[in-house]
Amino acid sequence: MNQVSARISLARNVTVLKNIMDADGIVLGGTDMPLADIAVSLHLNLRALTEYGLTPYEALRTVTILPAEKMGVSDDLGTIEEGKLADFVFVKGNPLDDIEDAANVQQVMKNGKTYTVDEIMEPYNQNDEEISTAEIMTLVEKYNEEGEINDDDAVESLLTHLTAVSHYEEKEQAEKVVKHMNGFKQLLKNQKENDLMSEEASKTLREKSDSLITKWE
Repeated sequence: MNQVSARISLARNVTVLKNIMDADGIVLGGTDMPLADIAVSLHLNLRALTEYGLTPYEALRTVTILPAEKMGVSDDLGTIEEGKLADFVFVKGNPLDDIEDAANVQQVMKNGKTYTVDEIMEPYNQNDEEISTAEIMTLVEKYNEEGEINDDDAVESLLTHLTAVSHYEEKEQAEKVVKHMNGFKQLLKNQKENDLMSEEASKTLREKSDSLITKWE
């Protein structure tokens, strides 16, 4: 799917959601796990909502108070109020002005205890041995559908490269996996420099590539 088609599709989808909300319906955000990295899809969805018709305030409600109400836990979660659980994030910036600031997490508080980003991510970093080219290919296809990679030839090039790496994975040829994944990272860099993919897609795919390289080194 090219960028134009993806954006048209996104705009239509958001229009449907906005019409539901305007008619007093309820829209809830989701994570798309296990098809995508934790929160990646959630933040992309929030950005799409604000780009095509919702205010940042309306978008943020779909992932805070509204889910809490529908799940019957709004007495404890969903808003920051006295008497509720101290579960929230500290971000740099103001998501009510720029929804992308919602992803600028600096710290997390759970049950009144603060955690750094590194502390939160540590359990997931320990699972790098489970990373595979199949997971990275799934991410490439997902970013293509969402318009985060905006050139069909670029997508085909990425998938072709990963298909070759997958063959080396199957044969457990570690040296070739590492060599060709470094080549894949260079391909990502070139595509980002030529504005063929978003910063979010580039960053996530680079991180996944590094994890795969670490696994096979």
